[in-house]
Amino acid sequence: MALETVAGVIVFAAVLFVPGYFLTLAFFPSRKEIDLAERLTFSVVFSIGFLPLVVLVENQLLGMPIEFFSVFSSLLLIVVIALLIYLTRTQRLDLPVLNRIFPKVEAEDVFELIPKFK
Repeated sequence: MALETVAGVIVFAAVLFVPGYFLTLAFFPSRKEIDLAERLTFSVVFSIGFLPLVVLVENQLLGMPIEFFSVFSSLLLIVVIALLIYLTRTQRLDLPVLNRIFPKVEAEDVFELIPKFK
C-alpha cells in the first residue's frame, strides 16, 4: 500500500513537471531570459497545458485510445522533441533542419539541463 502511494506521487510529479521542464529549456534556453522560479512555474504550466493537448489531438485525429501507453508515449515524445530543440539551440547538437528554424544561444548564457542550486 505504501509503495503504491509513493509510486503514485512520483509518477504524478513526473507527469506534472518533466515535460514542462524540457519545454521551458527549449523555449527559454538562456539563463538571462527567465530565472529558476519562473522556469519551475512554467514547467508546471506547460505540463498541464501541452500533455493533455497532445493526448487529445492523438485521440481525436489519430484515433488512439487514451490509456497508459499512449499517454506515456506522448510524454516521451514531448520530452525528446524539446530536448532536441534545446540541444540544437545551445549548439551541443548539429541538426541542419533545426538550425534554420530555431535561433542559437551563446554558450555562456545557456541554462544547464540540471541547474546548480546555490
